[in-house]
Amino acid sequence: MIPGLQAYNEVYDWVGEGLAEAGYMVLIPDPQGQGSSENLPHDPDGSIACGASGCSGPPVYDPASDQTQLVAVTSGLDFLLSTPAHPDPDAVGANAAGTLSYNPEWALLDPHEIGLAGHSNGAIAVTSAGQNDPRVKAVVSMDNLDGSITLAQGAKIHAPALYFGVDYA
Repeated sequence: MIPGLQAYNEVYDWVGEGLAEAGYMVLIPDPQGQGSSENLPHDPDGSIACGASGCSGPPVYDPASDQTQLVAVTSGLDFLLSTPAHPDPDAVGANAAGTLSYNPEWALLDPHEIGLAGHSNGAIAVTSAGQNDPRVKAVVSMDNLDGSITLAQGAKIHAPALYFGVDYA
């Protein structure tokens, strides 16, 4: 479940609780710079990792490329599907000492039944990412503010999608 812009994961507890009670495994991240997450990236030792480009704060959604959100959703999927034998490739060597590099509940997950849900800006992200990533089997898009989808070159729509919109646009 990907939160909307400037939302935090606790706003979506009702979604996660309902899905978990129905037997689903749910991951609701705090995107960088929202909720309890920080604005700036960190090195494994906890120091700030600004790199050559400096510290610009959290990623900003770019509707022209959709790359920032696509990377965020893909990273969540990588962690959700990680196991001790196949750790999250982004977490190995990048996380602080003692942080898990794989999903601790991996044995309970059916990797062939992965769905994405998102609200507002998160809906835009899951709509695109869900169709670009063959690991995703279903997409729920709640209040996708711009109603658009950007597919990667060569990607084909493969996952059924449920779209909820609003009339204020």
